[in-house]
Amino acid sequence: MNLILISLLSIALSFGISVFITPYVIKLSKKLGIVAKPGGRRIHDHDMPLMGGIGIYLGIVITNIILLLGFFFVKKYSINSVFLQQFWGVMIGATFISVVGLLDDKFELNGKIQLVAMLIAGVILAISNVRITYLSNPFPNATGNIVTPILWGIIITVIWTTMVTKAVDCIDGMDGLCAGFAVITGLTFTIMAITKTHVNEVNPFLIPLTGALVGASLGFLVYNFPPAKIFMGTIGSQLIGFTLASISIMGAYKITIIGILAPLLILGIPVFDTTYVVLKRISEKRSIGEADKSHIHHRLQQGGKSVRNVILTIYMLTIILCLIALYIFFTAD
Repeated sequence: MNLILISLLSIALSFGISVFITPYVIKLSKKLGIVAKPGGRRIHDHDMPLMGGIGIYLGIVITNIILLLGFFFVKKYSINSVFLQQFWGVMIGATFISVVGLLDDKFELNGKIQLVAMLIAGVILAISNVRITYLSNPFPNATGNIVTPILWGIIITVIWTTMVTKAVDCIDGMDGLCAGFAVITGLTFTIMAITKTHVNEVNPFLIPLTGALVGASLGFLVYNFPPAKIFMGTIGSQLIGFTLASISIMGAYKITIIGILAPLLILGIPVFDTTYVVLKRISEKRSIGEADKSHIHHRLQQGGKSVRNVILTIYMLTIILCLIALYIFFTAD
């Protein structure tokens, strides 16, 4: 099956699932009383249903399981045990982080509990062989690869997964912001996956994973673009962050040292924004977990921009970073 066709099928299927499921999630959220109340850092003026991430989760997982069966049926791609281990590692990690996110939406878990959950999700990835194992040697006339020791590979995986998951969670502060970011970055990773999946060491499940993230997020965005009818909640934002972290590690985006810049740029807005906020709080001798309005979307709104203008501005910045990342990706080899 054509790689582009697989990606389009993944996007369409996950979009349909997410669009279909989300209205029922809205009703369920209201019935269970799992809503975001106005006040504090929240800018809405009435109770908003949470749990929108359920539609995103089901879109991603169902689509990938269907495509998994499709791969076995078509038998065109070599599905070895390592690829399957990686696939189930991502699915199990995504399920775990989603369950904890749902509990947070209901009970507002302590930040330390969420941190431990993200670390555990990173460990699940690492022990499932979703980790950086080597880098191509960038020096002229050099032979062989720079091998990453297993322990360091695990440590880097856990740190990166936790950082990206939390960073994406932090930008989910306005209608349509996180979902739109997921669509843009997911499309970028999809283009990269289509280009590199012919390489033997790249898992063919990467294309359904990137495509499903795009489609599921786009389906949710139908109900989340301002004025939103539902929020994705912690279950959605941390699932998106975890999935993006998994994709960035799982792909062939690490073929060269220069190529490492590509995923860093793609995820640049939340990663750099969270880094800035953490350093700012440290310099002011405040807790790094303290809630405030110092994130990029808050600062742009404080500058006089409307919610839609803030979102579109961040979309545009993300697109620019993704285009630079694609240029680096295609010229790094």
